[in-house]
Amino acid sequence: MLPQSSTISEGWIKSPGHRKNLEGAFDLCGIGVAQASTGEFFFTQLFARSAGGALC
Repeated sequence: MLPQSSTISEGWIKSPGHRKNLEGAFDLCGIGVAQASTGEFFFTQLFARSAGGALC
């Protein structure tokens, strides 16, 4: 069963390293989810700043 997105987000927010990334100066974000053949889910986020992009 896929965990709720709020559970994933809360885990990232509670991690000092992940939280620092979430609060960074970026204007683009990508989110990925993959499921292994074992059924385990993996989640990732990619943060970027476009050339001349506004800061969030």
